[in-house]
Amino acid sequence: MKKQKNFTPDATGEGFTLRTGQPASLQVYRYLRYEILRGGIEPDTHLSEANLCHYFEVSRQPVREALLRLSVENLVRIYPQRGSVVTRISVPMVHQAQLIREAVEVEMVRRAVDARDTGLLRALDTELEVQNTYAKAGQWARFFESDQRFHQLIFEKSGVAGVWEALESSHAQLDRVRQADLQMEEVMGLLVDQHRSIFDGVAAGDAPRAVQAMQQHLRRVLESLTRARARAPELFDDVDPALEG
Repeated sequence: MKKQKNFTPDATGEGFTLRTGQPASLQVYRYLRYEILRGGIEPDTHLSEANLCHYFEVSRQPVREALLRLSVENLVRIYPQRGSVVTRISVPMVHQAQLIREAVEVEMVRRAVDARDTGLLRALDTELEVQNTYAKAGQWARFFESDQRFHQLIFEKSGVAGVWEALESSHAQLDRVRQADLQMEEVMGLLVDQHRSIFDGVAAGDAPRAVQAMQQHLRRVLESLTRARARAPELFDDVDPALEG
């Protein structure tokens, strides 16, 4: 029988401090989500409400609300009377999320070309410098945040910043693959180059060039998925949760 993995706070990379001014459930949710996405809390890990309450120093209600929210994103599966378990990465959901992301971001980069100005170009160029610094230092977690910001800037300039936030939860499975891929030594430099190609297309006012660069960039995650499954097949699942009875 496979040994059950349990949540161990010391195994995660970031400590938790409950802050005033924000709902406890939101803080617990964000912490667990971050750790699941980056692989700090691995698939098949059992999340005991009692253990979580002890670690976060909160009552059961915030923990339950956080777990419920994570279950909506298919990051955990809740079993009545048995607790919650971190899901494996759903391969069908990765493919679906990539398709949605490409369809939306191709349109966003077209709009960004039409709406480009010195402010956008300066902001994108600055983010590329930040990414290059993180890539050289091997700081993949910070690189991921800068990567997100680069794409978010394009949404903001396109006049639909709210779409970025609306799509964030649908990217959860995709982002698990992306963060795992970033831990490979050569990946960050390649991504900087791809972002630079997108930037060059936008700066030149060349929509077809920007679109092609964006498509090439976003489709790379499917290659990453293939490599990640070959390295650690136990972390993945071929089940689409939406089709489960």
